[in-house]
Amino acid sequence: QTGFAMLAETNPQEVMDLSPVAHLAALEGKVPFINFFDGFRTSHEIQKIEKWDYEDLKEMCPMDAVEAFRKHALNPEHPTARGSHENGDVFFQHREACNKAYDALPAVVEKYMNKVNEKLGTDYGLFNYYGAPDADRVIIAMGSICDVAEEVIDYLTAKGEKVGLVKVRLYRPWSPEAILKVIPKTAKKIAVLDRTKEPGALGDPLYLDVAATLREAGLNDIILTGGRYGLGSKDTPPSSVFAVYKELEKDDPKPRFTIGIVDDVTNLSLPEVKPAPITSAPGTKECKFWGLGGDGTVGANKNSTKIIGDHTDKFIQAYFQYDSKKTGGVTISHLRFGDNPIKSPYYINQADFVACHNPAYVTQGMKMAQDVKPGGVFMINCQWSDEELGHHLNAEAKKYIEETGIDMLAVAVGTAHGEYVGTPHIDFDRLAAIKEAVGQDFPLVLHGGSGSGDENLAKACTMGINKVNIYTDLAKAAVKKVKEMPKPGMIWPAIISGIKEQIGYYIELFGGKGKAWLPADKGVSGKVIDLIEK
Repeated sequence: QTGFAMLAETNPQEVMDLSPVAHLAALEGKVPFINFFDGFRTSHEIQKIEKWDYEDLKEMCPMDAVEAFRKHALNPEHPTARGSHENGDVFFQHREACNKAYDALPAVVEKYMNKVNEKLGTDYGLFNYYGAPDADRVIIAMGSICDVAEEVIDYLTAKGEKVGLVKVRLYRPWSPEAILKVIPKTAKKIAVLDRTKEPGALGDPLYLDVAATLREAGLNDIILTGGRYGLGSKDTPPSSVFAVYKELEKDDPKPRFTIGIVDDVTNLSLPEVKPAPITSAPGTKECKFWGLGGDGTVGANKNSTKIIGDHTDKFIQAYFQYDSKKTGGVTISHLRFGDNPIKSPYYINQADFVACHNPAYVTQGMKMAQDVKPGGVFMINCQWSDEELGHHLNAEAKKYIEETGIDMLAVAVGTAHGEYVGTPHIDFDRLAAIKEAVGQDFPLVLHGGSGSGDENLAKACTMGINKVNIYTDLAKAAVKKVKEMPKPGMIWPAIISGIKEQIGYYIELFGGKGKAWLPADKGVSGKVIDLIEK
């Protein structure tokens, strides 16, 4: 341990809400903070959140503490000596002398959490409980798994089961009094979940803290188990949390276990039933896009979700799954849209819509069709005829499609991702047939627009293409501008200039010059209007 205080958050909204608490408590408590959340699962998730108003933050900030902090900083105008060499007779005493600062820190953190609660109408505490007030099976955890557990708890409590969750927010310094206040008096079995592994230890860190707390409180009748999850960003879906609560039903649950994997070596993993019940917010639409690292699929999906999040009332969530090779490897975009807040920090495995942007994944037998929920849509971007598609799809995928009745749309008119040798032949007859089949209001996308020829692209736009992917051309334009720089310097202005020029060229080519999209809140939905002002 470094002596830092540690404050944990569950999702992007909590990161926004509670980050000021770490700053303010560090100023007043004079203890440095690590404000942490799950790497990649939370740090790289795109979410629609409410932002702080700086005036509200200013009201909470103790400026006298800020001034004291600045005066205490190292300054050549008034030098001080710190960290000098000490012998054992005084070093030990100095280390113990700081105990008072750590003993007082939980109250300082709670003070600023209460101020946040007053401003935002939230209920943040050092520990928060969620679930049935008379729960007999309880999970204790911190980080993104808490949102997964809340979804499962909502599902199980609706069926009359007595389950709950204790969310850890202030991990260091540990406050046994605070956690004992929120654990239900009816709790008989507790599972503590750690997202770390300490080989050779009796248990992982959070488990040991809870075990010591229960022991010192004399709560020896509670059965305590410890589990591990999510190492290396391993996905933790609802099926894993269902498995934990199922294990706690047993008279003698496993004392140590893992979830999310099949451990066929030490046999610590819990059995999981898949597919698990759908626990996401009602009305949520889930989409999954399989792409190739560097083909623009991830970038396009990021832009789409941000546009929808910024310009509509919809809630959005986007998370991107990469393999270890990044560029040239498999990428999977997980997108969710809905009218209710989305708190589902796990991969989509029962999607309304699945798209495959690389036909090689079909010939390799990757399980994509199985991710589509019954009645959903599976779209493949390929150049195959129906007979060829039937040949390339494996028997397992065909059986799933037949049994679940999902719709399948194989869209391709001669273009593909990457660079071409020569200009591709675009099948405009097929494009016209597709547009007629799906209707004028259904937007169509042309993948692999770069290098397809200006005449072809312009004609495609007049025949119903609504979006053209031109990532390769934009990248080339940016590189060209950088190479034209007269001398080394900041490259971002050159990159932006090259991309702007190329986009401007295509806007005119596609017939979009002098036109703009009018958002629905301006009284017109889905209409393009001519600009009457520059």
